[in-house]
Amino acid sequence: MLRNNIIDSVKATGKSKERAMTISNSYVRAFVVSAVIGIAGSVRYLQMYGATKDSRHNALAISIGGFAFFITALLVGTFSRRSEKPWPWVKVVVACVGCWFAVLCSMLLVQKLFYTR
Repeated sequence: MLRNNIIDSVKATGKSKERAMTISNSYVRAFVVSAVIGIAGSVRYLQMYGATKDSRHNALAISIGGFAFFITALLVGTFSRRSEKPWPWVKVVVACVGCWFAVLCSMLLVQKLFYTR
């Protein structure tokens, strides 16, 4: 009896539907995937070059990756949001990896164009 009352109250308030909408939000999906890629890349970078590079160099490299992560999450979230149905997780992962590399390459290209010696 008590269990039915709790279920009815949850259905009436719509809390379970709200929670499901947050998980299926395209921006949240893109943010989660981009965060995993960014954290994995940062950890791997620090494992390889953390002890040999200066701390300022490490902070710069990680902040560049963080900027690419933020732009990637916004782009993939926007493209996924504009589609008719939410993208599946696999499509979000592939789009995030491709967009992350594209953003990093475009940052490198802009740096080479404007800051050549």
